[in-house]
Order: sequence, then C-alpha cells, then structure tokens
Amino acid sequence: MTEVIGKCGISAKIVLDSVSAVTGDRLTTMEITYPRFILAEFNTHRMFSRNSASSRAIPFAKMQENLTAVPVRFGQANKGMQDTGVDYTMVVKHPETCYPLTPQEAWQTAGKSVQQWSEAFHQAGFHKQIFNRLIESHQMMKTVVSATEWANFFWLRDDGAADPSIAELARCMKEALAQSVPQELQAGQWHLPYLETQTATNGEKIYIIEFPEDAGDPVCVSLEDAIKVSCARACAVSFRNTDYGLEKSVEVYERLISDSKIHGSALEHAAKVMQPYTHEWANPNAVTTKRVNDKEKSRTWEEGISHVDRNGNLWSGNFRGFLQHRKTIKGECYGTK
Repeated sequence: MTEVIGKCGISAKIVLDSVSAVTGDRLTTMEITYPRFILAEFNTHRMFSRNSASSRAIPFAKMQENLTAVPVRFGQANKGMQDTGVDYTMVVKHPETCYPLTPQEAWQTAGKSVQQWSEAFHQAGFHKQIFNRLIESHQMMKTVVSATEWANFFWLRDDGAADPSIAELARCMKEALAQSVPQELQAGQWHLPYLETQTATNGEKIYIIEFPEDAGDPVCVSLEDAIKVSCARACAVSFRNTDYGLEKSVEVYERLISDSKIHGSALEHAAKVMQPYTHEWANPNAVTTKRVNDKEKSRTWEEGISHVDRNGNLWSGNFRGFLQHRKTIKGECYGTK
C-alpha cells in the first residue's frame, strides 16, 4: 500500500487504485491526513468524493489525541494571500504575560488554552458539537477521497502560491498517485475500497472483508455485502474507524439509505467500470437494435450514468468511466426522480 509521509504529520495513503480496461479512466481512493485548518480550501475542489472525520461524531477523548496540527511554515506578513516564502523567527509575546515565545511555542500555548476551555465545556455537560469546535484549529484531519480527476487540484495546490500546508498535502498526494500501480478492471467489475478482492481460478471475484488474527480462513462475502462493507467503512472515517465487520457494516449501510433523508456521500467511493458502447441486433429478423451506452441516446445508458460531456465521455456524478454506487440509489439526492 503506497503511502507518502510529509511534513508536520501530513500524509497520503493509497487505499485502492483502479483503471478501466474499457476507457482507460483511472479511479483512485486515498486516505489523507492533514491540519483541519485547510479543510475549507480542500473542499472547494468539487470533482472529489470525500468523507472526513467529524467534530460532531468523534468523542472528546479521541479528539484530544489528534491535537498536533501545526502550520508547515510560519511565514512573515506580506501583502496579499502569500507570505514572504520563508520561516519568520520573530518572537511572539504572550497576550497576558508578554513573555516572549517562539512561533512554535506560541502555537502550542494557544492550543493548550483552547483545549482547556473545551474541557470545561465538556465537564459542564455540553454536546461535543459545541466544545470540539474550539479545538479544530489544532486538530489533524483524516479524509477518504476518491476521484478520476486530479489534474486541476495539483495544478492549483502543488504550487508556491498555495497555502504551504495544503501545498504539502498536494505534494504528498501527487507523489502517492505517481508511485501507485492501479489494478485493471474489466467492464462491470468493482472498485471497492477497504476490502480485498481476489480472483478465483474460474475467473470469479472473491471479496474478503477481513483476515482473522488466529490465521483462520478469511471472511468472504457476496458482492452485494462487499459493496455495503466498502460504503460503511468509508462512512466510518467520520469516527476515525474503518474496521467494521459485516454485521456492523450492514447496519450502518441500511441507516445511510433507509432514512427519509439519504446520506449518500459514503456511497460514492464504491464504483464499477462502465460497459463499452455496443450496438447489437436484437435478432436476425428484427429492424430494431439493442444499444448500450450510446452517448447520443440517454435511454441506452446504464443505471447510474448522469451525463455526457462535449467530448463524448460518459459520467456518473463526478466520476468519468466509472458508475458510482450512489447514483444507483433512488432518492440519493433531494429533488431527483
């Protein structure tokens, strides 16, 4: 499993990497770790499917374990959005004592202060969606992100004009993507993060959700259950937990799709390769034809295809060449029929 470790705890790990044998499109799922203070900038990139650790979901004690976020660079003030490009070593005076601190010491002191106030809210009985917000500035985030389109993100963020912390994240992600070798998937085969897929001697796929620690036989499941496990484990990143078993995964999956308001983001990472365009006679004497994925006739599209672009590429949501599982769920988006 390819992983690139960067500065200040920032990292990018390939969870699953697949390429379509039909179109050559590549779908990659990564698990990234980075300071929460760049989450807003990361979320502006709309071609990404993502699930992130949630301040409303993670218990206070577990949240405290991740308060190690620090800027990659303490830059000197400058006009505009960029600093001067070098670390600034001027001391920072404590706002109450005027005691001089290095930038790193001042950042840590500020973190301890908000942590103390967060603890006070916690002890008073307030919900974690209140007091966990106070410590977000020092929290390290975990996000699972899947995409077929990465170029624009790297073009904008792996750049000297970007915030140094998100530039470091982009560098790690780009390097991990370059080092990874994708598996080739045929039409109809699935990209399923957080479980293992093997090919049997007869060519059928075997879906493995766990290997027992006692060296017993691996736990294999059907494709239907494998999809549920993959979606549930992607969802579990919100709780910084991705080791759900079958029973827990099915429970979580059913909650995601059974509520009156479907929570579909975790269903985007599981996807299958689109079928190639086919144009076949229904029978030798027929004058009608059976077509599949004719870009000019939407009625021939597989369930889950959402649109075609001006270059004739078929898309499913923000994935090109792969069908998002989410797009096959009725009511996955308010206002859809």
